[in-house]
Amino acid sequence: MSAPMEHALIAALVEMSPYRRGLRPLVAEIARAAQICDQVREAVARIAGRAGGAAPTRSALGEDRALIMAFLEHIFFASPAFLASAGMAGRTQTHV
Repeated sequence: MSAPMEHALIAALVEMSPYRRGLRPLVAEIARAAQICDQVREAVARIAGRAGGAAPTRSALGEDRALIMAFLEHIFFASPAFLASAGMAGRTQTHV
């Protein structure tokens, strides 16, 4: 999948997320993260195949819907903007 095509597909998937407002500025980073993660990359490829070159519909997500929505939710809650809004910007997590 070419970079512009993948970027457009990721942007369309972001629009299906309830966190789309916070995710829109992160589409390029989300596309890079999706490319790195085998499971997500394969799911995006299957969705692209089901969409047949068109913008994906909710039905095109098929069995990959839960994975993609969980991935986008994770990105949102780990984003600098969310962490700043929660008063957690710059904090590091420590385990005892």
